[in-house]
Amino acid sequence: SSRRRHTRYPLVTRVQTCALPILQGMNAKADLDAAVESALRDAVLWDEVKDVLDNPGTALSGGQQQRLAIARTLAIKPDVILLDEPSEGIQPSIVIEIGEVMKKISREFQTTIVLVEQNIDLIRAMANRCYVMDKGRIVTTLEPHELESRETVRKYLAV
Repeated sequence: SSRRRHTRYPLVTRVQTCALPILQGMNAKADLDAAVESALRDAVLWDEVKDVLDNPGTALSGGQQQRLAIARTLAIKPDVILLDEPSEGIQPSIVIEIGEVMKKISREFQTTIVLVEQNIDLIRAMANRCYVMDKGRIVTTLEPHELESRETVRKYLAV
């Protein structure tokens, strides 16, 4: 299939995938288990995978794999997260869910999220500020509400 795989190590379990970024800082298994659960909860994935944590991440749907990647990122408590086209290859209902998860993360953890995206609905759902780039240069700055205008979207995004 042309769908990208978001798990780098296909035979790694979901717990191991989420734990990879924090393994060096943890000694006790209970601490590691708590950190993995916390990251999976923050990515709104815990309830879906808590009973099958030993299964490989590749067994997840595309949207779940995206949220697993988010959980892996959250495990290290970053100040900034870069999302490069997170909607690629994901069904529309899951795209909105990912946007809601990321907005929650930004708000609750005071994390800056830089979103590189072409999906207007996801941009509208997540953005506080929008920068339109052409050939690597910012050509204009838009407020998210300006993306409601079809004329603006056509003018700057050639949609």
